[in-house]
Amino acid sequence: MLILCETAEGYGLFSISDSQVVDKPDLVGSNVKYTPDMFKLVSWKKFKDLKHATEDVLKIQQSEMGPVLKKFLKKKVGDEILAVCDKELAKNIKNTLGLNVKYSSSVQELFRTLRENLNKIVSELSDSNVLNVSLAHSLTRFKLRYSPEKVDIMVIHAVGLLDDLDKELNNLSMRLREWYGFHFPELLRHIENHNVFAKFVIAVGYRTNIKNLESLESVGIDASAEKEIRLLAENSMGSEITDDDLECIQNIASRVISLSKYRNKLVEYLKVRMNSIAPNMTYLIGETLAARLLAQSGSLNNLAKLPASTVQILGAEKALFRALKAKSNTPKYGLIYHAKLVGQASTKLKGKMSRVLANKISLCARTDACGDSSEPTISITAKNICEQRLNILNEQAAKFSLLPNKRLLNNDQQPGKKFQRTGNRF
Repeated sequence: MLILCETAEGYGLFSISDSQVVDKPDLVGSNVKYTPDMFKLVSWKKFKDLKHATEDVLKIQQSEMGPVLKKFLKKKVGDEILAVCDKELAKNIKNTLGLNVKYSSSVQELFRTLRENLNKIVSELSDSNVLNVSLAHSLTRFKLRYSPEKVDIMVIHAVGLLDDLDKELNNLSMRLREWYGFHFPELLRHIENHNVFAKFVIAVGYRTNIKNLESLESVGIDASAEKEIRLLAENSMGSEITDDDLECIQNIASRVISLSKYRNKLVEYLKVRMNSIAPNMTYLIGETLAARLLAQSGSLNNLAKLPASTVQILGAEKALFRALKAKSNTPKYGLIYHAKLVGQASTKLKGKMSRVLANKISLCARTDACGDSSEPTISITAKNICEQRLNILNEQAAKFSLLPNKRLLNNDQQPGKKFQRTGNRF
């Protein structure tokens, strides 16, 4: 009988002197005493380099055979019984190569004894500690390089950058409107879009230059609004500015436009990423909200592990703990409040709708984390159920609002009788 042993340096086949010891059911580690004649080296196969070692060990960790192990067993085992300490690997070897493979708890005890005394049996082994550390570093490097959570990290950074861009755009746009408003204050009420306002500042500059422009359609202003702006520019009460002032203002405007373009590209990137990572969540609640939930939980796997009740209040942790400390009502929703389905519900129904939507988000997250499909599957049915539930809740609320108040109706029927309080006020 042969026993297979894998190390950081290579594979080894050892013969067992007493093959009957494998069949003992009461074999435990304390009963296995090593003797010099217990194991004998039959064949030894070294890895060529660290790359081959990493590839084969990764296969072993998945209970599969690498190319080196496969060739080695084909040549050296033959008709002998092969003892393997991994049950799944034993099945794989038997099904693939058709060898006589044996696995039991006794084999594990023998394998443990063999590993402890391997340096005594094999004189060809070099410094095993150095090889083990090198192989461990190589495996860690490989797993980090091809980690599935790495894509989640990209989405988390992207949605964080999107929030930072929104803050920066808001600050720059407000600064631009206030600064240019000293020169043309009437324009602030007629152009609400920050991007259009920035394009107007760059195209026109001084308000008196608007006479030299034939049309403002390139800026994004329609004909009716253009007439009003031209009239306001002629009779504006704004103060005059210098060339240096206008240069600074136009620099801010160009910065706003460039950041807006980059934000649009980032949104498209986020949409593509979320469609590949979590297609069901993206279909149900949109890519931005799905990415925020993923960033709040840390990764898609972490989000899939959370119950629906936690998903419902994800993002409202401060309010939750404040309510628990004060023994008041806990929040009904967190980030999920920004979903379209929750926004379409009335104020009194947002809590119910958020609970329904959280259940479906939890199912979609688990489907995306454990499934392999790149297209939405379960989310199509889930969204239809949420929409139907929203319609039912709205219809019930409309019927309830049309019902008369029974207490007021009783008081109207008995005008001489006042309403009596049935308990203490406090």
